[in-house]
Amino acid sequence: MEIVSESKRVTYSNSLRFMYAIGFIMNGTGFMILKNWKLVIGMFYIVPALLIVLSIIILLQKTPLDLLKNEKPQEIMNVLQKI
Repeated sequence: MEIVSESKRVTYSNSLRFMYAIGFIMNGTGFMILKNWKLVIGMFYIVPALLIVLSIIILLQKTPLDLLKNEKPQEIMNVLQKI
């Protein structure tokens, strides 16, 4: 069973390729302009990774594994009905 149509799959694929190309250009430009590899690594890798981890911690509080470990059956059903 297909989740998305062919046209949307092509659009997602192209947008992902575009993001990698932009990242490649930004990293190369950062290394050429700043001349400090530690600053570039921090700006383009560490800071975005920390932002992603923080957003996952804040936004995804009720994961299925967490529900099974810490909640009672009725609370699990209430959370799943909201989803």
